[in-house]
Amino acid sequence: MAQSNSAQEAARRDLGEGRVLELRQLEAIGARALGVPRCGGRRTGGDCYEYLGPSYDAQAKAYRLIYVRGQSVIHVYVDARTGRVMRVAR
Repeated sequence: MAQSNSAQEAARRDLGEGRVLELRQLEAIGARALGVPRCGGRRTGGDCYEYLGPSYDAQAKAYRLIYVRGQSVIHVYVDARTGRVMRVAR
């Protein structure tokens, strides 16, 4: 998922200044919030989630993690400072 250069720069700056957790940590938290395993490169007919990527909101210091399961798109919103899952939108 492509993100603007300014959003990527803000994410790097916030990480470098210790304002947010590493994306890898937040992705693990987001995956656990779904309660079903990620596909990991294999498609198994809808019993797992395919991770499409993140989108960073520099003002909110939050990530929207985007997943697909079957025909459904799921957004997991995670506070980048604390790792708290703010919302799961199905």
